[in-house]
Amino acid sequence: MSYRAILGLNRQAAKRGVPIRPVVAPRAIGVPLGLQASQTPFSGCPTFRVLAGLPLPARVARLRDPAVRAAILAEDPVRDSTFPLLRLSRPVSSTTCRPAAPA
Repeated sequence: MSYRAILGLNRQAAKRGVPIRPVVAPRAIGVPLGLQASQTPFSGCPTFRVLAGLPLPARVARLRDPAVRAAILAEDPVRDSTFPLLRLSRPVSSTTCRPAAPA
């Protein structure tokens, strides 16, 4: 559900007298990311998913390979991600990690 849809539901509730106010964090907080966590910024990249099942030392060794790193950076980290915070209403630029300009 998009943030606009959620704000619409909020407005409907407020019209019915529900004392409600939308609040959002200015940035993602409390989200553990890392090579041993369930999510990384690259979890949605096909090349990284192939490496995810490797033991940590082997994964780190493969990630040191410039060709592997280039492949991961060339892939869309959002398209196949299962990380709910990355499900935005607009695509994210993989070069700036910001919402992409509308087409």
